[in-house]
Amino acid sequence: MQSAAAGTLLFGTLIAYSLVQSPIPGVNEPQYLGKALHLVDPTYCPGDFFLDSSDPHGVFGLLCGPVAERFDLATAALFGRVLGLALLACGWTMTARRTLGTAWAAPISGAAFLAAAAAGNLSGEWLVGGAEGKVFSYGALLIAFAWAVDRRWALGAAAAGVAVSFHPVVGVWGVGCGAFAAVVLAVRRLRRNEPIGRPGWGTTTLAAVGFLLCAAPGLWFALDALEAAPGVDIGRANFLQVYLRLPHHLDPMTFRTPAWIGFLHLTFVWAVLRRWGARSSEKAAAAESTLALTVLGSLIVAYVGVLIGLRTGEPHEATAPYFRAFLLKFYPFRLADVLVPLAASLAVAGVAARFARSAPRALGVGVAGVGLFVLALWIPFYDRDPAGLTDEEAADWRTMCAWIDASLPADAEVVTPTRNHAFKWYAKRAEYVCFKDCPQDAAGILEWNRRLRILRTWAGVRYGDDAAIGYDQAELAELGVATEADYLLTMALGPIDAAPTHVAGAWRLYRLRSAPAE
Repeated sequence: MQSAAAGTLLFGTLIAYSLVQSPIPGVNEPQYLGKALHLVDPTYCPGDFFLDSSDPHGVFGLLCGPVAERFDLATAALFGRVLGLALLACGWTMTARRTLGTAWAAPISGAAFLAAAAAGNLSGEWLVGGAEGKVFSYGALLIAFAWAVDRRWALGAAAAGVAVSFHPVVGVWGVGCGAFAAVVLAVRRLRRNEPIGRPGWGTTTLAAVGFLLCAAPGLWFALDALEAAPGVDIGRANFLQVYLRLPHHLDPMTFRTPAWIGFLHLTFVWAVLRRWGARSSEKAAAAESTLALTVLGSLIVAYVGVLIGLRTGEPHEATAPYFRAFLLKFYPFRLADVLVPLAASLAVAGVAARFARSAPRALGVGVAGVGLFVLALWIPFYDRDPAGLTDEEAADWRTMCAWIDASLPADAEVVTPTRNHAFKWYAKRAEYVCFKDCPQDAAGILEWNRRLRILRTWAGVRYGDDAAIGYDQAELAELGVATEADYLLTMALGPIDAAPTHVAGAWRLYRLRSAPAE
């Protein structure tokens, strides 16, 4: 009962933070849930090249896509958030109970984690926000850890396989760091002439089969994304993915100095406070030591990533830039960016549990937990407003998208502002290209870059002629020929000497090509 109550309180904390700090649609939900809906219903935004590209998160899509098809994307987002955060709260509570001896450490550590996360992180990896496959993956990893500590090997292996299926990168790194912890512990026992305590062959076989069966669906989708067609320049695609599209996640040379300072401080807090936390038993101490080794494994991976990314000058000037990009594209900083603040928050909860030996002290700890949660809600989440529009501009954007949804042909393709947020979510029409919507297969990445260059070249030619800055109908038609798109949606592209098809506030929609025959 204690674990259920603590887990429920933690879940309430997580879902409240998610809905307040990341209103639907969250920063990545139009991409992930759009993919999910398109996977089960190809008539959603037909012809959108991003949605038609490979999907390494297909298991998440198969879970949430039918909900979006039956209801709508917003309902699917809420469904994904509730289910994912419930799984995360379950794994978090199980881990807290095993490492600290009390399930009530879970909501305290959850509040501390959210307060740290609201202030930012190293590589842009967040855990509590929108509906994504990685939330399920982290939850499954924590459950796998708890079951492994209990020596329930088959169940732990199956949970680890689920983590790989929902997010192959998170799952594989998590399993790898867990294996690192297991090897270190085995070596320690051998040096002390203690029994390793490994499972029998039957249990090992069952665990391996369970892991492979649970991981296979996600690995199938991931391998499909990694497969490249003959003649595709994979090296260039990796370079574009790492240094053009995702440097804030993958290139350590672009990480902000405050982020490094915060990350190093969290690492220090964890390393110091974990020694002072309450330990109810020798078993809890062993579990905490196992968790610490897992975190250490993630830190080793992260700092190897730093060494790979170190350079002077621009990325293309470094030694073996394509090989560096190939290594960095597997997100070496991702796991540490979650496990370090998670471990630090558990260490804080451990110290709080040691302090709360009496009712007045326990009440004080509870009040402090509430204060941390309020602080987390008060600190502006850095991705809370991904569109970057004023309230008036955002309202006009939704009005324009609603008109497009109601008025344009279902197969219309629109050239949109390349850094817009949630066009497909609201308008339900294909986009020519969007900077955020970058495919993850090599051919798709190269096509994404080609389309961006077409738009930049077309716009640059017009802006480059000081005597004739602006656009007329003929030049819009040129854009239509170059992109084969049907419409242009813009707010601040420059003077356009053509009648718009529709106007919503500052937004203008222009026809690029003749309307198809009825």
